[in-house]
Amino acid sequence: MRLFESYVIWTMLALAIAQPARAQTLNQALANAYLNNPTLRAAQVELRRVDEQVPQARAGWRPQAEVTGGGALSQGGRTLTSRWSLPA
Repeated sequence: MRLFESYVIWTMLALAIAQPARAQTLNQALANAYLNNPTLRAAQVELRRVDEQVPQARAGWRPQAEVTGGGALSQGGRTLTSRWSLPA
């Protein structure tokens, strides 16, 4: 009987000392994974790099315009000409 009592006392002591498990919300668990998982960190860096290229890729699909003009003025046998261009 002494062995059983000893077992019960040690079990109760262990349960009293043991730390309770901390519950996390799903958002906390995901945030913890994003901050501490090197694979996820590398994927975030790659995503950021790709996201920075999106405006450049879209710019190729936008319309482009180029304006060219010129003029001439004649007075007293002299002619003054001007040409200009505004590239896209």
